[in-house]
Amino acid sequence: MWSSGDAVALRGFWAGELAWAFPHVVVHDTPELVALWLPPGARGLYPTSRDHSALAPAEREWRAGGTLRLTPPGAAHSVDLYWGETGEFLGWYVNLQDPLERGPIGFDTADHILDLWVHPDGSWEWKDEDELAAVEALGFFDEREVGAIRQEGERVVERMTAWAPPFCDGWEDWRPDPGWPVPALPEGWRDLPRAMSGV
Repeated sequence: MWSSGDAVALRGFWAGELAWAFPHVVVHDTPELVALWLPPGARGLYPTSRDHSALAPAEREWRAGGTLRLTPPGAAHSVDLYWGETGEFLGWYVNLQDPLERGPIGFDTADHILDLWVHPDGSWEWKDEDELAAVEALGFFDEREVGAIRQEGERVVERMTAWAPPFCDGWEDWRPDPGWPVPALPEGWRDLPRAMSGV
């Protein structure tokens, strides 16, 4: 288990290849919740191919007001809180993904393309449905897998409309420790194989 303030890598894989990686600061690492902070200015790797048909990752600096990622262990999603440059809360981004896997430098996952955006007033919308259809047509997901991905999103919507955790927990008022430095990706982040041990 990691301690609050530790710098770790969060890496995403696609078709067995490393697709993106960013350094995060550990907020909580407990059996109930993994909370990771991605501050503005952190540098990492992000794919430039939007349909994931070919990986062309490039270096990128995380901007805006930072992102807090909340992931229940074993869950096939994270609930990410976004803030603007002046600190205003923008909303929750529900990222559908493989459950987190714990590795020697942090955590690994794989993106499921389809996402949800929840506005501060509780209204919501699907994101990237066209991209999910594109990767299904390319054979990356089959019909059963696409159905399971959408069902996971619908379960999160049920929790959101019932105002269940983490939406009711007040995380939008959370702020990072001002003493935390902007993290960097740890040594070996690009070369380590994907972690296969669950959180």
